Amino acid sequence: MQRYFPSEFGFDVDRLQILEPAKSVLAIKVKIREAIRKEGIPFTFVSSNFCCSYFLSRLGQVEATGIPTDTVFVLGDGNTKDPTVGVEASQLYPDVKYTTVENFMDQFL
Repeated sequence: MQRYFPSEFGFDVDRLQILEPAKSVLAIKVKIREAIRKEGIPFTFVSSNFCCSYFLSRLGQVEATGIPTDTVFVLGDGNTKDPTVGVEASQLYPDVKYTTVENFMDQFL
């Protein structure tokens, strides 16, 4: 094999910080990547960061069969930013009023 170039239509699981249940779904990709590296197989992973149109058209409701009735609020003005790993959201969107997790949770107590 000269180079392994898998069909990756998704997230870069090596850099992704994700919670369950999605974490378990992507665990197989993590195991495959670990095995490829362990065996020393030359590889190229290209991640498309998932097809936004798949989730956007359903407003994140993956199992929706019709037009979603929920609404969402998209932050920003549509201009893309540079990669944001390790950057606070308040730096990217200073016009948005943010709250702490503690303050958010207090409204439910």
